[in-house]
Amino acid sequence: MDVIELEVFSDFGQIQVFDGDFDPCESDAELDWDDDAISKFGCYCPQVVALGVIENDDHKIPVSIHDTAPEAEIEKWDHIVEFPFECLSGSVDIAEESIALPKGKYALRWSVKKVGESGEYRIEFIKSDLADINVIKQQSNIFS
Repeated sequence: MDVIELEVFSDFGQIQVFDGDFDPCESDAELDWDDDAISKFGCYCPQVVALGVIENDDHKIPVSIHDTAPEAEIEKWDHIVEFPFECLSGSVDIAEESIALPKGKYALRWSVKKVGESGEYRIEFIKSDLADINVIKQQSNIFS
């Protein structure tokens, strides 16, 4: 498994992940940051996932692609959630960065660890037919 480390900037408390051919500015897709999405640290609609971050800043985020689900490492992370994601184009945009991602359906696993006033993050794309959000570990006081 190769790990790609991306340097991305978060804005409005989120990092958006979307299929490389998808243009979020030309879509009617609505990302609803309701209380449930805030507690799960993300929301999604077809081909787009918005991942919550603790702070707006530059982030170094490791990204990996898996055929089967790796260990979630629940002892290392404060919050782990998986979102359905479908790649139709063969690439994915993560904030302003683009990487190759084989076409198909994935669980996008978002892991968050609070470090002082900021956070540490990880993205894993796992081949999967996941149909709804899967919360592996949820910490309700991650913002406090």
